Amino acid sequence: MNTTIRVDKTTSRELDILKRKLGLRSINEVIGLLIKEHKKKRLEEMFGIDNIQSFTEEDRIEDRS
Repeated sequence: MNTTIRVDKTTSRELDILKRKLGLRSINEVIGLLIKEHKKKRLEEMFGIDNIQSFTEEDRIEDRS
């Protein structure tokens, strides 16, 4: 099933440029890739771990004496 989506000429040109740069076959593939990248970025923002450092002896709470 096909659906028509209206975009302005600038957006259409940008999608076409992306299609060529990414070596994709259709604007549909470009849009699909953009959606996938957006979802991935959102998941990384929500659940990603940034700049974790290893624990040191000083990080221990327990008393080992």
